Amino acid sequence: MPLWISALLQALRDLMQPFLAYMLGKEQLRRKQAEENLELQESYEKLDEQNKSYRDRGKSGLLERLRKRRNAEAK
Repeated sequence: MPLWISALLQALRDLMQPFLAYMLGKEQLRRKQAEENLELQESYEKLDEQNKSYRDRGKSGLLERLRKRRNAEAK
């Protein structure tokens, strides 16, 4: 193989290595963020399930207060 071809191949390798490292790091970051988002979503769902009874109780209490206020305003 001629010397200029091997030098060209070496130069291409030298240029591609930082790009490939950048792309690999970007992919790893994307995976890490996806995992964190999944964990966050799971914790939100768990908290939502734990607080469901409080939320339901609050809604019925709010409706009852609105009914009482309307009845008081009507009198």
